[in-house]
Amino acid sequence: ATNSFLCEATFLSGHSGSGKSTIIKRLVSFCEESDWFVLVCKFDRQIMPLSALVHSFNAYFGKFLLVQGPAGRYLPRNPSVQERFNHFSRSMVTSFDGKSFCQLCELLPNLKKLFPLLADSQKYKKQNNAAGNTTTDYEDCMIASIAQSDNTRASFSSPGAVGSGNHRLSHLLHVMFQAICSGGHPVVFVAEDLHWSDPFTVDVLGDFVQTAALCGSNNLSAEQEEPKGSLLLVGSYRDNEVSADGFLMEQIKCMEQSKRNVNVTRLCVGELRYHEINRMLSFKFCLPMRHTVELSRLVHHKTRGSPIHIVEFLRSIIERNMMSFSVKSRRWVWDDASIEIQMISEGVVELLTRKLQQFPHDVIETLKVVACFGQVSETTLKILDLGQFVPDMQETLDLAIKEGIIEKAGPIFAFSHDMLQESTYNLISAEER
Repeated sequence: ATNSFLCEATFLSGHSGSGKSTIIKRLVSFCEESDWFVLVCKFDRQIMPLSALVHSFNAYFGKFLLVQGPAGRYLPRNPSVQERFNHFSRSMVTSFDGKSFCQLCELLPNLKKLFPLLADSQKYKKQNNAAGNTTTDYEDCMIASIAQSDNTRASFSSPGAVGSGNHRLSHLLHVMFQAICSGGHPVVFVAEDLHWSDPFTVDVLGDFVQTAALCGSNNLSAEQEEPKGSLLLVGSYRDNEVSADGFLMEQIKCMEQSKRNVNVTRLCVGELRYHEINRMLSFKFCLPMRHTVELSRLVHHKTRGSPIHIVEFLRSIIERNMMSFSVKSRRWVWDDASIEIQMISEGVVELLTRKLQQFPHDVIETLKVVACFGQVSETTLKILDLGQFVPDMQETLDLAIKEGIIEKAGPIFAFSHDMLQESTYNLISAEER
């Protein structure tokens, strides 16, 4: 019989463009198909880390919202989602008192939509008991502002109040995550780009892992062959942007030294070597490896083995007709000498920037606005349209989506890779920023 709770923490490190995001996307897709609870938090330099963390929970609860059909009636959830919702609902209701649940609803609009009657009743009770409780009311407002504004730092004038509000928020998220982990399903929490997080947020993530492991160990009986649930934390960061003695590496060390049955794995996503590129091109082009040797040498030399650069490099030479499929020969053909002469001075950022600059002016201006936000929703685009930045910003993003610069997930528009966002952001002059 198993006597420990399965709690894993895996951290992917590597330079920008090394393929960390691609690995995570495939993992998330697999977990979603396997009915895992999936929470994704992507940190960004333009977004406050705590705000990004709170947003990930709000997006998670949004997955359980009912969808309105053509006739105006709400469509029923599929059995798998409904089962997960039932587990989650029982855990949430039994984990919070009325006041705490009301505070969570202020932070997470989608949670309030899931339990509108409960949230409204608790809000009414809170309003009736608000008199004489100014400290708590101030903390509640501060907690809500953390989730609602990216400019929260400017509104905090008292360091002591900031600590109190952060502690309360940490406690709410802590209990909520514990409720999610006890819902009877395995949970994967993805934290991308941890190099843009802060010490407090990283500590909150560390508490998530420690609590899940301890809670699972305590709830596991000797008769059980497997635990009811499990947690997989997947984090990614650029190893050239974190210090060995920084807050992130210290937290990883704490997890590794923990005595609460936490298995920690570090994976370095490095550059592809020459023979690996040759094997990949041989497979993709359906050619013997001896036919792709010289091309592989060129690709490795120009890209230094960076996966995202390899993709952009190959797209570029195809767009310039340096590589094409020959119907006569029934194979891909290319001119090694032409490729070497034409592409000899181009790097990763240069390729991406040149691709961006080939877009129409309206598309570039829209991408600049999106780069400042990190990601935007359809609602935000409609508001920005009123400011007349670009006529019909949502329509101009269609070309960027077709070219793979932007990805759309539901109502959210985001860059397909943070390197693309950085390249676009660098197109903005200092005065425009």
